[in-house]
Amino acid sequence: MPKIMKQENDIKRKENMNKIFKILDITENNDNFLLSKMDIDIDKQNEIYKLEDDIKKYYKTGKWGCFCKPIKRKWLSMIKYICKEENKTIDSTSYTFNSNTETKKSDTIYKIF
Repeated sequence: MPKIMKQENDIKRKENMNKIFKILDITENNDNFLLSKMDIDIDKQNEIYKLEDDIKKYYKTGKWGCFCKPIKRKWLSMIKYICKEENKTIDSTSYTFNSNTETKKSDTIYKIF
């Protein structure tokens, strides 16, 4: 039987989204996060994973790729799906820069609006 999205759970879904924004340090003045920083911050990733049960409880996650198959950055996929469900746009921009060792490195900025 499919999960029914109850309107009274809208508050719980918003709370989950706000918890994720807090983990990512997303505020009114800061609407982005760096992929490289999140990749090395295992504590923040684990904080997002701790929300997994609530996310499964309040969202229709049956077809979410992060819960159907193993993927490299499950935490990022969860963020993208939640943004989509909450009508938030998440945009990524990749860029390349020179590091101190004169080698080129790349990174990705994710912006949520």
